[in-house]
Amino acid sequence: MANATRFRFAGRLLASYSAEESVVKFWDTSSGLLGLSSPHCAGSWNVSRWTPSSPLSAEVRLDWASSNMVSLVRGTEQPVNVVL
Repeated sequence: MANATRFRFAGRLLASYSAEESVVKFWDTSSGLLGLSSPHCAGSWNVSRWTPSSPLSAEVRLDWASSNMVSLVRGTEQPVNVVL
């Protein structure tokens, strides 16, 4: 299950984060999306496990920092930068 997703503004990449798997993945959507055909996983990176201290601190999001890097923001902890 993806807890956060973010399309790259000027491209065909989708970043996703799964807290259950502790992984950030980059998807090449030019090969398909939304059931039309399978998108290609362009890369997968493990990140540290995270357990929110309270439901109010459970915000999770991905922000594109550059054309090949996303920042994973989980609650109040420091962002984790992941490069494709």
